[in-house]
Amino acid sequence: MSKEIRTAITIHASKPVRVKVPPLKIPRPWKPANATVTQSAVPYEALNVSEAELRLARKRDAIFKQLRLGLIGQAKAMELLEVKKSQFYNLYRSFLQSTSYLELTRKKRGTKPGNHKLTPGQLSALELSYQENYKGPKASSAKVWKGAQGLVPEDELPPSRYQCRRFVGAKPEKEKYYRKYGKEAGDNKYKPKPKKKIMERVLQQVQMDHTMVDMLLVDQFDRKVLLGRPWLTMIMCALTRVILGMYLSFRPPNLITVASALAFAVQDKSRFLELYGIDPKAYPFYGIPFLIYTDNAAEFTSPRFMATCNRWGMDWDHRPVDKKWFGGLIERVIGTFMGEVHFLPGTTGSNVIQRAGLTPELDAKYDIVECGKWLLEQAIIYHGTVHEGLQSTPRQAWFYYDSQGLLDHDRVISPDRKERFEIDFLAPSYNHTIQPYGVNFSGRRYYSPELEPYIGAKNVELRFQPYNLDSIWIMVPGRFLNVPCTYTKDRLSRNWESYSSHKALSSARHVGHSAPAGLIDDEYAFAAQQRQREQAIAFETQSKKTPRPPKDITAQSERLPAHPAVQPVIGAPRIIDSGRGSPEILQPTIIVDRFKK
Repeated sequence: MSKEIRTAITIHASKPVRVKVPPLKIPRPWKPANATVTQSAVPYEALNVSEAELRLARKRDAIFKQLRLGLIGQAKAMELLEVKKSQFYNLYRSFLQSTSYLELTRKKRGTKPGNHKLTPGQLSALELSYQENYKGPKASSAKVWKGAQGLVPEDELPPSRYQCRRFVGAKPEKEKYYRKYGKEAGDNKYKPKPKKKIMERVLQQVQMDHTMVDMLLVDQFDRKVLLGRPWLTMIMCALTRVILGMYLSFRPPNLITVASALAFAVQDKSRFLELYGIDPKAYPFYGIPFLIYTDNAAEFTSPRFMATCNRWGMDWDHRPVDKKWFGGLIERVIGTFMGEVHFLPGTTGSNVIQRAGLTPELDAKYDIVECGKWLLEQAIIYHGTVHEGLQSTPRQAWFYYDSQGLLDHDRVISPDRKERFEIDFLAPSYNHTIQPYGVNFSGRRYYSPELEPYIGAKNVELRFQPYNLDSIWIMVPGRFLNVPCTYTKDRLSRNWESYSSHKALSSARHVGHSAPAGLIDDEYAFAAQQRQREQAIAFETQSKKTPRPPKDITAQSERLPAHPAVQPVIGAPRIIDSGRGSPEILQPTIIVDRFKK
């Protein structure tokens, strides 16, 4: 019978064994505390004394107590205190009148804070100069001092630079900050912001804003041509911090860019991700938001566009004017993305200080399609990075709230309504004509047999997907037709922003462009044109008179006799019976010799 052998292992360690605990993967959102306060304020005086002064005060108190009890004499006490007789009596008097040894601490020398030794004239001059000159980012006490020198009365001396510096330093920091940096910056720093919007479900509120990307882009086909800095429109879920939608454009913010970003945020992104070769599972975030929160820019206040959003269950709200902190979430995430952009070639930095030493005009490498893909990849990285406010990643927060039933799966665009939603939010184009071969748009031709009844129609409206021009929607009476692209050309981008910017530069001859019809571009054709020109000049130089025939130098006797003139033969009229009842009389025929000279 086998015996079970047990081995006891004893671990002797001087330090405790630490087990690495994995971090929590659930968000920790803000929630109301509902705490009550019984008393709002209590009088209190701070103890503004150093530890060295406290030790000295306790030493003095102990010595004076021994003196009062007769344990030591006055001479010994003065020796221990290391003070003279006059100072000794002052300290002993304070000891007898005090209730705590804290009253034996040494007092600070010099002018007390808030006090000054300025004359009324000097004080008035400094105050007037402060009100006039302490303004703007360059405000300083030196500028106030210079302005005050000419405002002092003649019978008084001007204040010194030190007195002016103390005068300005005594002013409240809040007041100086407002005067130096303006109302917007002052409100952002000093205005109370006690309340916080508590989000209770996913997509309860999304925030949208624009920014100009700190990066120069090049043309997609002519890499040496700079196009400039693009605009980025971004939409973010306020609860999970997930980036729902983005749109990159060279055009300033407008209704088309806003609608395109919103369409990208609401719809399933699988088809878009496949264009860039990205797994759709990497970006599974979409849905119809309950509320869209923006600033008061013109592109966010269109009544027609807001009515279209309301028809799809999206309400619109605007933050108060001149209160940027109400949109702080989207402002912060945009700043995070721009910080990552500063590591790319062609970055311009966010200000002139960061711009120093950069050469974006020489370093630019990205076109708008590549920049869009980079931003998409950066959003995926952002979704997998722990967020300071969430204590988890945005992806983890999204799926956690989904598991808690806080994500409404019914607020998505169903397949039977997908085309209707696209028509409402896709970019429009106007004034097109339906030709027998279809419609010309973006350098391509689009045709479908369903267009046949409408051939010849003018002022036709169409809608298109900015990132994929393989098909368009054409408006005909009562409906929209989805028409595919039938013919295209080389050097045509499928991205509308890239195509439109390249076309604009091509028209201005700043990039490689197609030659216009009728342009002669061949050396043999130019040579033939030159020969035609020389021939025309030769004809113009010749005389317009007909040249005389050469003179006959033959002797008169040797010349041939002249031919007599041929007389015309006139015959008698002939009567021809035509058999039609009455004879026809023909007029005489005159025969003339056409060879007679």
